[in-house]
Amino acid sequence: MALSCPASPRSRRETACLLAVLALGLGLRLYGLAWGYPADLHCDESSTLGNAAGLARVLAEGGLPCAPRSNYGNLPYYLLLLMATPLGALLGLFGSALDTGALYLLTGRALSAVADTASIYLVYLMGRRLWGSLAGLLGAGLYAVTLLSIREAHFATVDSLGVFTGLLVVYLSLRAAQRPGWRSFLWCGVALGLALSVKVSALMLAAVPVLVWGVWAAKQDAGRPVRRPWGAQAVFLLLMAVSGAILALSGQIHNRLQQMAEYHLTHHTADLLAAGHSLDFWQAQAQGMAAGGARLLLAMALCMGLFGLAALAYSLSTAGRAAVPALVRRLGQPLAMVGLGLGIFVLLNPASVLDPRGYWLPGARDSVLSSMLIVAGANRALPFAFTFQFVGTRPFLYQLQHIYPYAFGWPLLVLVLAAGAYWTLRVLARRAGLVWVPVVAFLLLLYSGNSGWIKMARYVVPQMPLFCLLAGGFLAVMLGARAKRVRALGVGVGITAGLSALLWCVAYLGIYSQLDSRLQALAWVQQHARPGAHILIEEDDAWGAAGLALWQKLPRYDVRVYDPHLLEHDYYGRLIPPEAAAAKERYLAELFTWADYAVLTGLRHERMEPVARWFPVMYPYYALLFSGGTGLLPAAAFTPQPHLGPWTLSDRNSEPTFRLFDHPDVYVFQRPR
Repeated sequence: MALSCPASPRSRRETACLLAVLALGLGLRLYGLAWGYPADLHCDESSTLGNAAGLARVLAEGGLPCAPRSNYGNLPYYLLLLMATPLGALLGLFGSALDTGALYLLTGRALSAVADTASIYLVYLMGRRLWGSLAGLLGAGLYAVTLLSIREAHFATVDSLGVFTGLLVVYLSLRAAQRPGWRSFLWCGVALGLALSVKVSALMLAAVPVLVWGVWAAKQDAGRPVRRPWGAQAVFLLLMAVSGAILALSGQIHNRLQQMAEYHLTHHTADLLAAGHSLDFWQAQAQGMAAGGARLLLAMALCMGLFGLAALAYSLSTAGRAAVPALVRRLGQPLAMVGLGLGIFVLLNPASVLDPRGYWLPGARDSVLSSMLIVAGANRALPFAFTFQFVGTRPFLYQLQHIYPYAFGWPLLVLVLAAGAYWTLRVLARRAGLVWVPVVAFLLLLYSGNSGWIKMARYVVPQMPLFCLLAGGFLAVMLGARAKRVRALGVGVGITAGLSALLWCVAYLGIYSQLDSRLQALAWVQQHARPGAHILIEEDDAWGAAGLALWQKLPRYDVRVYDPHLLEHDYYGRLIPPEAAAAKERYLAELFTWADYAVLTGLRHERMEPVARWFPVMYPYYALLFSGGTGLLPAAAFTPQPHLGPWTLSDRNSEPTFRLFDHPDVYVFQRPR
């Protein structure tokens, strides 16, 4: 009978440290999770919760499992629905029964917190595999106190779950690199399918396990005799031929995409007119989508052709004659891996195959392709209202100035940037072993998240765990150095970075311990405004649908909501004609003459600033409003900022959406009696 060996003191210490890191990470992510309750003040949360509720209705009616909007996969909604029932029953035992909307909100946020805590554990596992337990604990500890990930885990959105599933692909790829074989590669396929079922953009991470397989297969068959090299060359020639055909037919492809967009527009003309939309506006939108789709397809074709050309040249070389046919002979493994991932995606998202027009077509049900085109900047000629702040900004440098310092805090930022550069150079010098696996994933995410036209904070969130993983390995190298100065420097850098990041989190999380600025403005108006007063609310993403609904439900007041972008022809960055500007001026004058109180956030003005010339009426109107020129005087301002004791840590220079969702500035203006 085999006897189990007792755990060593070192192993027990490691387990205790890991549990402490996980407990710290989960505690930071759960703290103040009910912020803003019972209101849902995040526009993307409204989308997620609405999709989950819509999917629940479809399932109850026996329809095709598909959320009302297909810009994300169904996996987050399935998990939310599965978790909501037991969580609701648990809360009911403590006398805290919730309605469906509140239950979905808290369940979605709890799911985000748990998913991101699981990502901490994956960082630890990867660090331990690459450099040892110390590196794993250091990387996990740094990620546990990374503010941007903690902030994102406070939202019932898909981002934290997307980070976890994407990181799972990278972790299983690393495991496959250490123990290659069918089982390892198929597990990579499972993880890929789950990641695709959160965000289809995770498909780019398929390159990581495919590269792992390619390196392993080439090494396995490098010494075998050359057999049928023409087979590999035929595959590469076929890739080049397909690429050339797509490039040659680019005009026809563009025309076909335009026809599809115009068909969709014509099919929904009555609905658009009934909703008060301008057909000219949507015609420009359809043309922009078609042009963007064509450019995206051509870029992919060009990359495929260049890959085929490079692979063909390599296959004709001495080394390539042995390695390339070996890769072709073993294509069953990567095809099975990617096929399994796509199969799981189709299983969880059957509408992608059974209703492809509704699922993929731009503009249809806020489709996947629409979202990808917008995020990738394919509609750069038609900037969207929520992306004006990025016009004229530089990729990579913008994130370095306006996102990373607030995502990490400056000391941790310096550490993760140094670690990323160090391990990238080591990989290029072929002196980093299997570290190339997470580095490849890191560079893919760095490029995709930092080069796109839409530079919102949420698009750099997937980089955070890999930044911290590489930083943990970097610190472990410093702590294991022979020179005492290097070890001392490693201790100092690690303590400074970790402690400063933790204090930055504590300062920021204080925002969640106080009443939300939007709810403060609502309470102020209810306390000071007389019954029957006219309340004017400027629509903004900061309010969310539920936030605006709170104002419209006030029984004692006459409330109006308006969106200044929809009052001009400049919603998509087009200059307005003089007659439209005059109509806008009259409309604004009527609104603000009618209003006894006006409530708005400061972000609309901030977003318009880079392209003020596009707003010849609205942008100057803000200056007039804040100076009292409209007859309304500033009455109250709610401007929350992170605090650490008596010190205020300003984040006013951060990317606007870093403040938009949970602590926007809100201003109230009042007409003197």
